[in-house]
Amino acid sequence: MHIIEDYFAIFRRYPVLLSVGVLTFLATAGWAVVLPMLSLYLAEDVGIGTGFIGLIFGAYAISETILKTPFGIISDHTGQRPVIIAGLLAALVVPVLMLWAYHPVWFLVLQLMNGASIAAFWPIMASFTAVSVDSQDRATAMTVFNLSYLLALGIGPALGTFASHAAGTYRISFYLAIAFFSLAVLLALAGLRHRSYGRPRPDNSRYSDALREHLLPDIKNYGGIMAQLSFLWQNKTLAAILSISLLQNFAIGFLAPIFILFIKQELGYDLFQTGKAIIIPIAIIGVLALPVGRFSDTIGKHRAVRAGFLLAAFSILALPRAEQLWQLVTVIGLLGLAYLIAAPAWFAFTSLYAPRTSTGTAIASVSAVQSLGFILGPGVGGLLYEKVNPTVPFIGCGVLLLLCSLLCLIFVNNDAKPGSGHSDDLIKTG
Repeated sequence: MHIIEDYFAIFRRYPVLLSVGVLTFLATAGWAVVLPMLSLYLAEDVGIGTGFIGLIFGAYAISETILKTPFGIISDHTGQRPVIIAGLLAALVVPVLMLWAYHPVWFLVLQLMNGASIAAFWPIMASFTAVSVDSQDRATAMTVFNLSYLLALGIGPALGTFASHAAGTYRISFYLAIAFFSLAVLLALAGLRHRSYGRPRPDNSRYSDALREHLLPDIKNYGGIMAQLSFLWQNKTLAAILSISLLQNFAIGFLAPIFILFIKQELGYDLFQTGKAIIIPIAIIGVLALPVGRFSDTIGKHRAVRAGFLLAAFSILALPRAEQLWQLVTVIGLLGLAYLIAAPAWFAFTSLYAPRTSTGTAIASVSAVQSLGFILGPGVGGLLYEKVNPTVPFIGCGVLLLLCSLLCLIFVNNDAKPGSGHSDDLIKTG
């Protein structure tokens, strides 16, 4: 009964979270439905070599990483809503143009645009979610955001695969993406309104004035940009959050190119068994998501983050020994649970330490360094898998996540009051 109450109480208090959840699902599904099909489409239908395909995917990651923080700065001047809508419009254009593109360079350009669209959506949507609720409910609200992301990330690739098989063409995934992004744009235009907690709300009638008077001069002046970002390293806790975020995603990146490969080649599971091992935990996590988010708010976001890192580390270290299907289901389920515990609390925690007028910049910067870590990690993981031993990337990832938990214990050990990021004396024993 309490689980059902947790699910509905947060939406009664903050109706905008329903729009947040649906919009996040639609946008994620739009990107995810294309993801598994794009490399096959480029190789088999367009005839692009695998080397250049890697470059195309790398362009997306680089673009996303570089642009996250600038979009965060823009959102702090103009409000999150126009940046989110701009990102969704750019995302909508990408699959439309991919239907007409046949030269490799065009796909490279479109993936740069795709990275920009994600940079304009994800961190800004996270910031929008955080400031749409009161401080004590932020981890729960971020759970709505992350659960929608997880569900779409699980459903999108399967939908793209099944649809392409049924239609006999990979191009059907582009049409599905267009449909998802079109619905997302309409919902953002109609339903993305909120009451802002803990930060002043920009005057929507003065977007152009805000850009002209504040942002554009800063872009022309390197010192101005550094001034916009100086609070990130002047506050010791925010500096620690950035460093831990980089290390965390560097570690997780070890597994990106080899996770499914290891399950298939080393553990001997076929793709159908692997699919079951993923689908079952997703269903359980869907039921537990909001209560877990409420648990994070209750015990303290700093403790939730440490617990999530520890659970993820031990699960990853245990995965190479998951020789039976129930063991694999359990390990993947624990990894999903670790994500639900730590990820919403991490962004909610960041929003508490950021100054009231720089929430978007802080969350975007954390997201940017996470992307940077994820760019660097896969190459290392692939080399360790091929040149050393297939289990070494899991050991390395687990050890680094344990280190992240220790760093959190030392440097990120209490929940701040909303918007108190201007203070340097926030590190206390919690």
